[in-house]
Amino acid sequence: MSIKTWKEEFYSTPAADNATTPLKAAKHSLKKWKGFAKENLAKHDLTWKDYTFHGEDGRETMLLHGEECALCHFGESEQTEQKWQHDIEELYDGICDYCPLYQATGQSCESVGSTWRRFLDGHEPDEMIANLEKAVAWARTMKRK
Repeated sequence: MSIKTWKEEFYSTPAADNATTPLKAAKHSLKKWKGFAKENLAKHDLTWKDYTFHGEDGRETMLLHGEECALCHFGESEQTEQKWQHDIEELYDGICDYCPLYQATGQSCESVGSTWRRFLDGHEPDEMIANLEKAVAWARTMKRK
């Protein structure tokens, strides 16, 4: 097992390819985060250390940042604002406005104390998974313009 087998199970397509709809982006992110559970990392001989996944040989295999996040790609797409209706009055800063995770929780990943930051600091992914389940539900309510 390896990062290759982990990606086959939890990250089979690049994040950017899954940013075409809010629901597709949220589902892709949820699947990826379920792969971060300790038992799933262990099954693929991966560990989490210093903001990076490492293979059995200790080498860095994958960083965790916006480039690997379908929600970030969806939220930052210039076409998103043109295609998707937005009912939230208060917007973040233009980057997270359309992110289903932000809309479902009111918290951007960059916020101090966010579930994303808590995971980076060594917490289990359970909180993020729960929030992503909320994001999937919220994404189902988004309508095209």
